[in-house]
Amino acid sequence: MNRLERNRRYMLMAVIRVCDTHREKWESYSDFSGPMARLVEFGDEYELLRKEKQELQVPLSDVRDGEWELLADVFLQLSALLLAKAQELENADAVKFLSINRSSLLRGSFEFTLTLAGRILDHAQELNAADDSELMVETLEQASALYAKFANTGMRPLERRVRSGQVTQLLAKLYQDMMYFFKMELDPLMRVFKFKDPEFYAAYNRARVIPKLAGQDAPGSGSNEDGGARGSANSEGSFQAIDPGASGSSGSGEDPPIGGAEEDAAAA
Repeated sequence: MNRLERNRRYMLMAVIRVCDTHREKWESYSDFSGPMARLVEFGDEYELLRKEKQELQVPLSDVRDGEWELLADVFLQLSALLLAKAQELENADAVKFLSINRSSLLRGSFEFTLTLAGRILDHAQELNAADDSELMVETLEQASALYAKFANTGMRPLERRVRSGQVTQLLAKLYQDMMYFFKMELDPLMRVFKFKDPEFYAAYNRARVIPKLAGQDAPGSGSNEDGGARGSANSEGSFQAIDPGASGSSGSGEDPPIGGAEEDAAAA
């Protein structure tokens, strides 16, 4: 995730954690049940998109190399089984394209190898190879599953770039919806606790400030899963209710500024 996405997530997770910590304070008010459920939904949606984006940012070679080698081995075995049948049937064309080696499958381009694998599968279906030996049936099933995984699950470089851009847009849209929800629904509701429970109210307002942390997550690192110790709203201990009389807290008669310049601009 980039810096903005990560810092926004920290704020959202901090608010969820504060509200969960002080659950007994708001559960008795039926007006809070719907908004609190929606808050959790925002957290779940954000986490799903965050994890997908992290996976898409991992170099494709790291994702597919192990199974790419398995695909080469399985299709090499399948082509050998089919080659024997092609020679038996004196099918010169089939003999030609089935006479492959492991290096050609591994070192060929992504599209070349998938095209060849698809052609081998088509030929197996034409021969009704699934009616042959157990070894043929087992190999064909494994080859079909591997081909489907690489052909249909975003393993192509262009597909991954396109999807990464889509996820970035979805995260931005989700953030806009989330900020509208905070400003128009949850923030006003929370004012109930300004005098009823200043400690909870202060902790909520503190969590609502988007931290301004430098840097960004390394692709697939997951190193910021639980926040850090650099002033993150999601760092250890930052979700606890703060002393309403402490400096910088919101326990005084004045409402503290909720959020920051970034969220104001995004929600505009």
